[in-house]
Amino acid sequence: MISMAENDCFSTVDNLIAEKAGWLYFCTWYDGGSDNINFLSNEVFNTKQDTIDMYQSEYCITLDELPADLYSKEVTPGSTTTTKQGDTPSTTTTTTTIKPTETTTTDDEPVFEVKKYAIDLNGSAGTSSSLVLEFEGTPGAYTNGCVGYAVGKEWTSIEWETTLDADGKGTVSIDLSAIPESVESVEAQIWWAATYDAATDSNILAENELVNSSVGGAAVYGDATEDGKVGIDDVVKVMMYVANKEANPISAQGLDNADVFNRGDGVFVSDALSIQKKVAQSIDELPESVMTSSETAE
Repeated sequence: MISMAENDCFSTVDNLIAEKAGWLYFCTWYDGGSDNINFLSNEVFNTKQDTIDMYQSEYCITLDELPADLYSKEVTPGSTTTTKQGDTPSTTTTTTTIKPTETTTTDDEPVFEVKKYAIDLNGSAGTSSSLVLEFEGTPGAYTNGCVGYAVGKEWTSIEWETTLDADGKGTVSIDLSAIPESVESVEAQIWWAATYDAATDSNILAENELVNSSVGGAAVYGDATEDGKVGIDDVVKVMMYVANKEANPISAQGLDNADVFNRGDGVFVSDALSIQKKVAQSIDELPESVMTSSETAE
């Protein structure tokens, strides 16, 4: 079962039921910390009615509805379960007494050394241009980081993430329109790069590097084919790219154009669906959504 340990938006009851999403739990932020945002009650993230519906739905069990002795009973495979059927809803009684098993923790998680790269924007901050970052390293390795800049004593981080393809290559596009015009340079950082080894249930650090950065022209959102317009051929282009990046490559500008769902995280099937919505006129403009940036005082 999956869970969302920390989230801003939660799904709706209708979506959970329709998607048969048997989540173990989700826990919505109610204190935004330095951003001073209460995500649970902020209508941008969760409407009042959606929150009421979720709390009152029989599909969702809230903390106060859990049994008080939840953690005092242990059940293991092989326990006996009996079910009684009658005029009332069925009840299940488990007859097992097991001595709790001890768990141990280790400090074997690898430590990744943050990598930093200075990038001159050449006067492109505050324009409709995009900063394209190209990475190379271990094929299939997940990588994340930020592009950061300082204005006075305030440091702003625009977060990004990508997974390198089978050739060990990945591209990230950063919208420069959100960066103040006064910013002359930024610092690209790689926070984490690793692959997961299921056999050992551990992460293996990857030597991923930023190999090139360039400032491109204004993105034509959705135009993966770079023909100056957005159509069903762009949807097909993105789907073919996602299915086989090596056989169906897209240029850096095309990838920038196609990154329209959670803009800043790369190109996936979700981006093709957003472009399709635009073509079908079910949404008015692209990008459909943009990765949020985190701001912390230096």
